[in-house]
Amino acid sequence: MPQHWHTKRRGTIIALVLCLTLLLLLACLIVPGVWPTHFHKSFSARSWRTSLSLEEQIRSVKRRAGDLRDTLEAEEQAMFEQIDIDLEPYRKGITLEMVEQAYCACRLGGFRFQAIDNELYVAGEVHAPQSRHESIKRQLLDLMRTDGYLPDVDIYFAGMDLPENCTIEEMPAKCSKRGPHFQQNKRREHDWVILHPDSTFGGWPEVKISTWTETQQLMGASANQHHWQDRTPKLFFAGANLGFQRRNFSFVDWTQYPEMDVRWVNWFDPTTLLPLHDFCQFRHLLHMDGCAWSSRLKYLFLCKSAVVFPESPYIEFWYRALTPGRNILSVPEIRSKEDAVQVLHAAQRLLKDGELGRR
Repeated sequence: MPQHWHTKRRGTIIALVLCLTLLLLLACLIVPGVWPTHFHKSFSARSWRTSLSLEEQIRSVKRRAGDLRDTLEAEEQAMFEQIDIDLEPYRKGITLEMVEQAYCACRLGGFRFQAIDNELYVAGEVHAPQSRHESIKRQLLDLMRTDGYLPDVDIYFAGMDLPENCTIEEMPAKCSKRGPHFQQNKRREHDWVILHPDSTFGGWPEVKISTWTETQQLMGASANQHHWQDRTPKLFFAGANLGFQRRNFSFVDWTQYPEMDVRWVNWFDPTTLLPLHDFCQFRHLLHMDGCAWSSRLKYLFLCKSAVVFPESPYIEFWYRALTPGRNILSVPEIRSKEDAVQVLHAAQRLLKDGELGRR
């Protein structure tokens, strides 16, 4: 199956997921109680955890080598399952009052989005960090241009790292309940949040990342340029030292281990930033959460390198498509310096089987 077909298909799926979510929201808003019969099956929300050991995952990778079509079908199904999970609390419908509660309760970064008669409106915007809102609006505009029509909808987009997790007592008196709203990521306890493709799909100019479509092309070219046999056989990570996992990871002196290449980035020093497409010169790539989730994970797969991902409490809209031993290698969450050593074991195991990541 041609690789460019995979790329186009995945981009189409992402747009379809957002579009389908909006359409289902519309059905809930217009006719409370409406819920497609094929969405009645309940799925339990899961964070990024696995019971498989590293060796079991590796055996699974070898066993599934070449099983690409089944993998794509499973990934697509998993993303639609996430829509089921997110909308499960609203099977009886989403009322205007519930949307007003979301608008009232979210007091940090966010904006209210309305599509009325195929016109787009933004109300009550409170700016979130960097260019997140601009990128989300760009995605919504592209969605309307692609389909040619956007159904009437009224919903709130929250642009901060995580949903505002204040207690009911902490909310303003008139905001007595949490309301449904779109967010880029959440933890499993945030059952009032509906996930959507994060803002970086529309670009992240602060770190010189273009739109998802353009980045796919750039990284795809880099992946093809760096043939597997010529790539550096190390587990590579580059990023800012933010969040508890990365801080725990930084307690280890990784310069002592030839299997690892760890580079810390200073956001205020552009010379320390490494372009994403340069990651493709490594056979093995490490992803870690930042202050909350990190949007970089999706880019790492474009390198066609083996991706190692410590367990995470955070969920993006597509994380259900991640299957240890199929498309990713999982290690325990890095809660201590000792947990960080598990990453080293993964690097050593990957180095031992030089062709493993290629599968």
